[in-house]
Amino acid sequence: QMTILLAEDAVNYGVRGQEGTGIKIAGAPVQPGFLIETDVQSVQQANIPVYAVREDLEERGLAQGDLVPGLKLLSRREYGKFVDQFDVVWNW
Repeated sequence: QMTILLAEDAVNYGVRGQEGTGIKIAGAPVQPGFLIETDVQSVQQANIPVYAVREDLEERGLAQGDLVPGLKLLSRREYGKFVDQFDVVWNW
């Protein structure tokens, strides 16, 4: 089972209406005109939970109403216990 946690600047991926135009990987444009929101929704539809760190959202002036529906919030104080439930944690 995979779970995604959006932290620090990555919490912006959880915001509704985020447009992906102009994103490049290794200098090549990635699907111009796509909505990041649809990628987050696709992950959720595949039964992969998506969380965001509440304090990171607040530091960026984002509220729960700004987020893709179904995104779960996690506080920084819950972080250690949260990641401890997984055998493997990737961070990038």
